[in-house]
Amino acid sequence: GNESGNVYRRSEKAAGSCTGAFEAVGEILTGEQFDSNIAVYPAGKYTADVEAKTVKVNIPTYQPSRDNSFSVGSVPSVAYTENQSLAFKNAAALLKFTVKGNNVKGLVFFGNNGEAVSGDVMVSLNEDNTVKSVVAQETTITENDVTETKLITWAKVWAQTADYCFVEGTTYYLSVVPQKFEKGFGVELEIDGVGLKKVKNLETEYDLKPNTILNLGELEYKAPAVENNNWGIA
Repeated sequence: GNESGNVYRRSEKAAGSCTGAFEAVGEILTGEQFDSNIAVYPAGKYTADVEAKTVKVNIPTYQPSRDNSFSVGSVPSVAYTENQSLAFKNAAALLKFTVKGNNVKGLVFFGNNGEAVSGDVMVSLNEDNTVKSVVAQETTITENDVTETKLITWAKVWAQTADYCFVEGTTYYLSVVPQKFEKGFGVELEIDGVGLKKVKNLETEYDLKPNTILNLGELEYKAPAVENNNWGIA
């Protein structure tokens, strides 16, 4: 959507691919009203400052899984135009992973320095219309019947499958706010019947750029071995 009232929608055929055609919905406004505009995918109501080339979008905190792809609408893309030609730039980063085992219900990602990794974000574009910055904003969220407005320091992809567990060996993605993680980041798996268990922890600085994919590899939770104490009760 944009200041002039034009709304752009990505075709279903292109959904999930790197490139695709967009079609305008409703009346196309021309002339001075189309001198400059910001367009956003997915279509919706957005707060934008066209002159400053900024727009507020959202990276969902909870994302249902899709086999070999990311959750629909979880990767906002932004375009600036002065002539109706749109070149969309992804404003999120993707985490790629597979799991080992058939008892993993979800994956949670967080920064080790309390960084905000999901929710509302302000996207700014450079003069050449590439992404200049993506800055997390305070977001209203309801957890356990309590509604708060705050920076959200985690993002989760949950298994949208028949048994609500990820399929072993299938590739999944989680969309997060790109930024510099000064103290690294952590990854937890939600294990059926066990709860959240940390499976990866990077303790060094890592700069996660917009429009990039970080491969976390194959993730597995190994339960601690039970020691044999060589005693019992008769």
